[in-house]
Amino acid sequence: MKGRPGAAVLFTSERRPEEPGAQELVLDLRATAVERMALLYSLHLRLLGVASVLFYPGFSRTDAIGQGFAKGGGYFDGWTEEEFLTKSGSIQYAGRAAAALVAEGTVLERTGMLVTARELADEHGFTDVNGRRPEPI
Repeated sequence: MKGRPGAAVLFTSERRPEEPGAQELVLDLRATAVERMALLYSLHLRLLGVASVLFYPGFSRTDAIGQGFAKGGGYFDGWTEEEFLTKSGSIQYAGRAAAALVAEGTVLERTGMLVTARELADEHGFTDVNGRRPEPI
């Protein structure tokens, strides 16, 4: 990766580290640890011209999550299908965001930072496969 334009290590987390999950200690610790790892990597990799970014795709609509919603269980209690589609992004949306991040040519300027898929969608003008730009939750 050294010396390659757009070279980056992207760390992902299921939640933003600044939004603690009081009832979910392990998930909160994991998010905090991933944030710290991204920051520490950025300090070392920047010298090699490689970015280290904490990338938060938002609530991703994976096949398993979609099946859980279709069954009406657990995490989605009370959500309408419209809310589910508004609040979640497809895996293609996350991929488009990651591709835009490394293709922009300035990813090294974002090293050590948190970047969301929605921020990148707004900056680069892409949408999810359903034409939406979900807010990260």
